[in-house]
Order: sequence, then structure tokens, then C-alpha cells
Amino acid sequence: RGESALDVDAALNHEDISVTTDDVEQVLRYSYAHPRAAVAFFRWAGHRHLGHEHSPYSWNLIVDILGKNRLFEPMWETVSSMHSQRLLSLATFASVFSSLAASPNGNPLKAFMDMSRYGMARDTPALNSLLSALCRANRLDDARAAIVVARAEAGTRPDADSYAILLEGCEAAADPQVAREVFDEMVRAVGFDPDNVPAYDSFLTTLVSSDPPSTALPEAMKYLTFLSEYRCSPGEKFFRAALAAHLEARKLHGAILLWNEFVGHRGLVPDMEMYNTMIMLQGSLGHAD
Repeated sequence: RGESALDVDAALNHEDISVTTDDVEQVLRYSYAHPRAAVAFFRWAGHRHLGHEHSPYSWNLIVDILGKNRLFEPMWETVSSMHSQRLLSLATFASVFSSLAASPNGNPLKAFMDMSRYGMARDTPALNSLLSALCRANRLDDARAAIVVARAEAGTRPDADSYAILLEGCEAAADPQVAREVFDEMVRAVGFDPDNVPAYDSFLTTLVSSDPPSTALPEAMKYLTFLSEYRCSPGEKFFRAALAAHLEARKLHGAILLWNEFVGHRGLVPDMEMYNTMIMLQGSLGHAD
């Protein structure tokens, strides 16, 4: 409600409240709508009851509360305090990236580049955390640019997870053209990896769900065959979307081949939606038996 730090201190002291670290964490989790009161409570609890020894999780909550409320100057002051106490972690910067990415004027890439000032490695996991934040904020172009800048200026190399994150961003943006470009970049950078199912899942789901279905479905199936040559495959998400595309295109033969491959050969266990899609497709074409 806009309380000052003195108001919060007075109210808490008047009630003669005693708190533990768990209490502080619990209060902070429910204080996102009241950032200034949260900070005042955090300071009061540290001074009066915890000997200024807050848990790293409590510190990270303060960073997150300030960032989510776009109070970036005190957020960075908190990050500096954590640095002085050697409490910073990748989780701290994941919160910073997320808050900055969600702000129209936020620059999470600069925050990534500044990590070394705080003794933090600008490594691949940090890059992937940055990419996740940008893609969740629908800033796919900025995420792609971040890979280029991070590689050129920080020597940070993307891995298979990096491209899986970008392809999930392409799926969320329903952008098959960018998905093709990212897929090609991934193949050049990290090659083919049978374990990178999320990347192939998002890529082929983006393709098969695009318009027009008359060209989207054949293209997706072509890529599916291409990936199979390298023992790579998408997962259940693509299978579900591909069945829906076959239903829309009224292509029973292709749906049966797909079903036999994923269910019969790969051992995927269909759910009710998948069964219903096949039943509707066959029923709509007069295959009652």
C-alpha cells in the first residue's frame, strides 16, 4: 500500500514479531504486489532477527520482486550486495534476464555481457537462460541476435539446447520461415543429435501447423524422413499435430503410415485425443469398419 520503510519497521516492532528464514521466504513469495514493503520487511528481518544472514533464495526473491516491478536501479543494487557476499548464482541472473526481457526498454543482452563484472561466467548455460527469457517475452529476433553477439564478444558457443530454445520460440511465434533458418543454423553448428528431441519436436510441429496445410504437411513429412536418416526424431507433440493436419487434409493413408511408425514401431502410447483424431478421420472418409 506504499508503506515507507519506517512504517513497516514500526508496525513490525509494535507487534513484537519474531521471524525465521523460512518466514522471510514465505512472506516474500506473497509480496510481489508490494515491492517497497517487501524490501523494508527483508531489511527489518535481517537487522532484527537474522543477523543480516539471509538465505540466497530470499535474496533472489528480492531481485525478482524488484525486477518484475521494473524497479531496475534497486534491483541492480541488490545484485551488487549479493556479489559482495558471494551469493550470486545463475538463478539470480535468470531472474534479471526475465525481468529485463519483459520490459519494453529492457536490455537483457547487456546484462549477460556484464555478468563478468560480478564474477559470473558468460557460459553456455547462462546464454541459454538469456535465450529462454527472450523467447518467453516473444523477442525471437533479439534471441537470435544474442547468439551472434555472445559468440563474437564473449566467446560463448551455443549448444543443442540453445537451438531447442530458439525453435520453441519459433513454434510459439508460428513462424516456419525463421524455424527453417534456425534449423539450418543448428545443423551447421552442432550437427544431428538423436537426444535433441525437443528441437526436432518444435521444428516439425511449427512446419506441420503452418498454412497452407496442402504444402505444410508434405514439407513436414519430408523433414521427418530426412531426420530419420540421421536416427533423429521428433516426439509426441509433433505426432499429435501431424495427426490433426492429416485430419484437416483428409489424408488417411499418410495418417496410417504415421500411426504405424510412431505407435507400432517406436512404441508411443496414444491418448484419447490421438485415438479420436484417427476415428474422426476414418469415419469422415467412410471407413466405418
